[in-house]
Amino acid sequence: MVERAVIDRFEGNKAVLMVISSADRSDRLVREAVEAADPQGSLCDDPRTPPRLETPMVVKRSSLPKGAKEGDWLEVEFDGVRLVNAKLDAEAKARMEARIAEKLRRLRKRKG
Repeated sequence: MVERAVIDRFEGNKAVLMVISSADRSDRLVREAVEAADPQGSLCDDPRTPPRLETPMVVKRSSLPKGAKEGDWLEVEFDGVRLVNAKLDAEAKARMEARIAEKLRRLRKRKG
């Protein structure tokens, strides 16, 4: 299954990826726990977007695409805990950068 991940950091010859799973694909009990803890969806940036669950995965740095750096988004496939495929996802990175810029704009507007 292809999943999305962001490169959190490098530690020597290892890379720590945060693999993103939407609550839609997660176990029913996890969804229920999230809904119970946050019934109005106020913990989400956008209530129409399901909460995300992030799972850290440590992989060999050499298994990542050439030029990959911290903060880059990837499409990844795992066989258990072994990374079998990874490619850069420039569109996802651009979306996240735009989302962060919009949040900063709203915060600055609030400070007035």
